[in-house]
Amino acid sequence: MIDKIKKARQDKLEGKLNCIPFNLPRLGSIVPGIVKGSLDCITANSSVGKTTLAKKLYVYDAIEFAIKHDLNYKLIYFGLEESEEEFDFGLFSYLVHKTLNIRSNINDFQSFVEPYPQEHLDTIEKSNVQELFNQYKSYITFYDYIYNSYGIYKTVRDYARSIGTFYNNDVALSPQDFIDTNPPYTHFKPNNPNQFTSVIIDHVSELIPQKGETNLKAAIDNLVRYMRLYVTKMFNFNALCIQQQDSSQESVDNKKENYMEPKLQGLGDSKTTGRAYMNVFGLYNPIRYGVNTYEGYNTNKLDKYFRVMNIIKQRYGSVGEKVPLYFDGKVSDIRILPPANDAANLDKVYKKINSL
Repeated sequence: MIDKIKKARQDKLEGKLNCIPFNLPRLGSIVPGIVKGSLDCITANSSVGKTTLAKKLYVYDAIEFAIKHDLNYKLIYFGLEESEEEFDFGLFSYLVHKTLNIRSNINDFQSFVEPYPQEHLDTIEKSNVQELFNQYKSYITFYDYIYNSYGIYKTVRDYARSIGTFYNNDVALSPQDFIDTNPPYTHFKPNNPNQFTSVIIDHVSELIPQKGETNLKAAIDNLVRYMRLYVTKMFNFNALCIQQQDSSQESVDNKKENYMEPKLQGLGDSKTTGRAYMNVFGLYNPIRYGVNTYEGYNTNKLDKYFRVMNIIKQRYGSVGEKVPLYFDGKVSDIRILPPANDAANLDKVYKKINSL
């Protein structure tokens, strides 16, 4: 154990990576980031921005970190709710805003309301956004047609087999062993121990129960079990499940008691998954429930651009922390807000919001 601790410290001193830090200042002092072998969850009520937050932290920022540090990074994304084309438009929107400060999303790009401005199109076409888009997508394998728990597990397992070797005790299993059977294996060794792999399932309530699963809860429980016992524990990948809060969380009684923030026991369709998750991050939108002030913030001024990220569960750290966010969901522009008593910097945020 001492040797392992020394090695981890030395690796850090030498600039080697033991996690992908979240690119939100101050959050890193609470949560390390995307950690190998960790099963994480982002939860919120419907239409609060779960997927947007997941993409910001686990997709866009992670890929930017991988590019900057030449990290061998792979993201396997199961889009149970959105198609790959919708995902691509979201990524393109993020890059257009990040590179050119143009706020456009899928509605604009597909000219649903009115023709997309030619000057924007000319600017984008002359920029390097398309090249950046291709670079980001090279890190991602996207599946929008796999809806069952075993299918997701098998897809990840087959990918693991392509980058390493499975063993049954001391016996290496060959690719042939996996063709028609599901052989028992005791451990897995990657060819490159420095490779970093993440798996995202968005979101678990869209699973379709398979044979032997009597309902949606059984499907979700099986998926989370696969993610914990094999994908994170054995393969040492990071996995993120996006899971809605139960609709009862928005009941009249909860609204009266002002108890609308996401919580572990509020996980929708299966509450038992909370036992397996190592980190659970809740996202809360106070203005949605008519909350005029929150922890010193004027939610009326922040309007729809305000969210709070709650650290609901953290296996190796503190819980109960709340991180206030500036949240522009249209282009995935998410930042830590200044403290509530920092009037000067908050005024800059208000001016930015007014300009939008």
